[in-house]
Parts: sequence; structure tokens; C-alpha cells
Amino acid sequence: MCTNELSLIENLDVNAINKTLQKVRSLQATLKSILTENYDYGKIQGCGDKPTLLKPGAEKILMALGVTSCYELVEHTEDFNGIGFFAYTVKCVLYKGENKITEGLGHANSKEAKWAYEWVSEKDLPEGAEKSILKKRVKNGQYGSYTQYRVDADANSKANTILKMAKKRAQIDAVLTVASLSEIFTQDFDDLPPVEEPTTKPIVESVKKEAKEKAALVCSKCGKEISEKVYNYSLDNLGFAACYECQKKPVKDEAVEEDLSF
Repeated sequence: MCTNELSLIENLDVNAINKTLQKVRSLQATLKSILTENYDYGKIQGCGDKPTLLKPGAEKILMALGVTSCYELVEHTEDFNGIGFFAYTVKCVLYKGENKITEGLGHANSKEAKWAYEWVSEKDLPEGAEKSILKKRVKNGQYGSYTQYRVDADANSKANTILKMAKKRAQIDAVLTVASLSEIFTQDFDDLPPVEEPTTKPIVESVKKEAKEKAALVCSKCGKEISEKVYNYSLDNLGFAACYECQKKPVKDEAVEEDLSF
């Protein structure tokens, strides 16, 4: 340890430090009490126990502290060729009156997963795209399941969104510093995870289960007892419960036979 470091420690007022730390803890508790969970901040599943401070929360803290923010574009890349590439680094400086308090940096670019790819249906695939080499997923919709393919996204329409994200990250970085909130919140993640769109699949499964509980697993045509597998297959494909033999018999044949009986 050098002489200067020893001199710094010897000249510290421990009582003053304790009072400062008490004020910091009090400030942290007060600020957290005015924030609303899942709106101003929220935990991200799979990303640890520390919650993420979100933009509304950062703005609320700045207002409570009477602090204003100014922004500066430190560095940027804008390439509009092809699908494009955009990258921005923004500095956020916080002021109390005319006094500079602290600053934060934020960066965002179009190669981040949220902007680099998008999921499209087969009819929306780019011309010449080879389906066999694309990553795919199956989704459930109102009219059944369908396949989506992951393709490179066109970033040219997202430049403004990416710039705003860099600005937001810079603001949150500065807020965490000025309010000594880094031990309470993180800023590594920007938003709460998206909620999956509801589908009809749970409803369909519920109806099928209820129907099986209320009725015996029998063929609706001949009354023959059938297995659960046959029951589900016939309901899904024919719209009514039918044994193997009755499945092979077209519905229209019955109508023809009735007509011939006159």
C-alpha cells in the first residue's frame, strides 16, 4: 500500500462515512417504496434474483430527486445497404440545477437478438430462402398449428427504435449510479419477457376432456366401445366419435342408402 493510500485512510472521518451510508440506505428504501413492481421494475425469469430497473422507474426516480438529464450521441454506425446495420452509443448526463452529478453510457445495435431476427410464416419467406436450413418453430393459432421460420430481419426500419434503446440504457445506467441503486437493481435486461399470445388449444383440450368424462368412449354410429386413442382421432378428424369400421364408411354413403330405400 502506497503512502498516499495510507494518508487517505488516516484522514477519513468514520462517523461521517457511517452517516452517509445511513442516508444512502434511507434513500434506497424511499425510492424503492415509490416504485411499482412489474411496471417500474421487475424480475426476469432465469436472470437471477436482482430485479431490473425499467424506464418508467428511472424517470420516476429522476423526478423524485429533482434531477434533469441531457443526452449526447457518442458514436454511431448507420449502414442502409441490404438489410442494414445500425449501432449507437449514447451518453446521459444528469444535472442538479447547473451542477453535473454523474453520467451513464448506453449502447444498442441491430445485431442484438431482438432485432437481428424475426419469425415469419412460409408465405412470407424471402425469395430464394431455403426452408430446410432455417430454424423453425410450431405455433398454435385459432385454426390449428402452423410453422414459422426464423430469418434475418431488415434493420432499416428499426434505426430510430435502436437509438431510443441506447438512450434508455444510458439513462438507467446514470440513474443507478446517482441513487446508489446498483445493489438493488440491474440494467442488463430491458423489458419483462413477452407474454405468449393465447391460443385455443387449452380450450379445445378442456372440451375434449370434459366430453370424455361425460360420455362413454363408444362409437356414435354403431355403439361399439372404442379406445381413447381412436376416440380422440375420430373427434379431431371427423368431428364425431367413430370406430375403425365406421371411420372407413363415408357419411354421404348413408345418405345415398337412405335415398335408395324409397
